[in-house]
This record gives sequence, structure tokens and C-alpha cells, in this order.
Amino acid sequence: MTHAEIPHDGQPRRRVGCLTLILDQEDRVLFSVTTYKQRPILPGGAAGKDERFDRAAARELREETGLVRRLSHFFAVDQTPENGETGSNEGLNLVFDGGVITDEELAALAVPEAAAGEIAGHVWLREDEFDGALLPATAARVRAVLAARKARQLLPLLHHGVPVSELPA
Repeated sequence: MTHAEIPHDGQPRRRVGCLTLILDQEDRVLFSVTTYKQRPILPGGAAGKDERFDRAAARELREETGLVRRLSHFFAVDQTPENGETGSNEGLNLVFDGGVITDEELAALAVPEAAAGEIAGHVWLREDEFDGALLPATAARVRAVLAARKARQLLPLLHHGVPVSELPA
């Protein structure tokens, strides 16, 4: 199908999830335990209309954990199929590098009051604890992200050709 054959108003609807990988000093991964999913997930959520992806990831991270990050690089883009059970559109999940949590941040980590209806808590998991604790697709996604992190494979997020690290937060 050529570009001209795809009408602008006929393009598929896609959800863009903006997730953040946060590690502790022991290389455990931070997950949010939600009130609406079966298993823990990486902190994050969908970007709103016209919302930059780095801002969406930072907003969701702050809303779910209270952690504040300037996010500019990501490890992976995971294309996810439509979910007929939940009605969720096909989508893309960008997994941003949130770095390693400091001792001070760890001591203050809590579910913000405004998120109490959505977030039940947080859990730290080592990679060898993923199976059984996470949905298989989540475990596979995070393992791939950890491998990219180990190999130092980061991509800059661009906004209209400009690295977001060079733009206002």
C-alpha cells in the first residue's frame, strides 16, 4: 500500500505507553502494584494528546511513586497488540531510563495520596524473580530492557528532530 493510499483519517488508533525503568543499588527493578492489573507493572502510563513522551513518562512516574526524573533516553520500544478482553488499542510502550534510586529517594518512596485509588503499592524484583510474579510479556519486556541497559544501548528521544534533553522539561 502506498503512502497516498492511506487516508489521514483512516490511520489506526495507537496507544503510546511511557514507562520508566528504575533500579536500586542491588539491581532490583521497581514495579507498581496497581488496583486494576493482575500483576505488577513498570511505573508509567499512556501519553495524552499532544503530550511529549518524556513528559508523560515523568508525569506518570511522579504520580505513581513520587519520584521526580528528567527523562531523555529510552532503552526499547515494545509494540503491543490490541487486547480484545480489555478493549485496549494496539500500541507502543517506550521504556525510559530512570537510573538508580538514591538512598534518600528510597526512604521517601511511597504511593502518593492522589494515586491511592490506582496504585496499591510498589515491589522490587530481581530478574530471577520475574517468572510467576509478572505477566510473561512484562517479564520479557523488562529482561530485554535490562539487556539493553547492560550493553549501554540507549536511544535519545527526539521531538521534531531535537533531542528532548535540549528542550525545556
